[in-house]
Amino acid sequence: MKEEQGYKILLDIVFEDDHGFALGCNLMASKIFVIWQFTENENGQRDYYHGYFENDFTIAIQNLLKRRENFGYLNRILERSYARIPALYYRYYSTQRPVDIGTYPNFSDNKPVVIVNYDENRRRSVVGESFEAWGELTYMQPLTKEQMEAYELRPAPCNKDSASCLWLQNINAAI
Repeated sequence: MKEEQGYKILLDIVFEDDHGFALGCNLMASKIFVIWQFTENENGQRDYYHGYFENDFTIAIQNLLKRRENFGYLNRILERSYARIPALYYRYYSTQRPVDIGTYPNFSDNKPVVIVNYDENRRRSVVGESFEAWGELTYMQPLTKEQMEAYELRPAPCNKDSASCLWLQNINAAI
């Protein structure tokens, strides 16, 4: 996996004129995600610039897709290649309480990338499952069985094959 300025490149889109956009992730940075524009030379080396830094994964993806659309439209140029987001994420549902400080594993080597609390007044049915949850957490590394039990978290069924996760399919389909 490529890395730039401490950010692992999760996705890149390259146009026929050797310009492109990349989505990077660094869990230790103050802003977890970055969208860069880049220029690729004949040796495949890239010069990254115009970084947009964000903590919200959804907003980062939206920024990437908007930049891609605008660049292609304004320059009337086609994409040469793109790499889909790899299956790097593991989701867990909080079934006993809303997600809050001290209610989930938060280790320096595996912090949650995305935290979503559903409606605070009630739990929500999990699509395709027979249980309800107060919220969900997304990690880049899987949690241990002991961590899930200690915090009363349930893994998403697609964790073993993250490519089958609906949210990941939607992002890859948009690209």
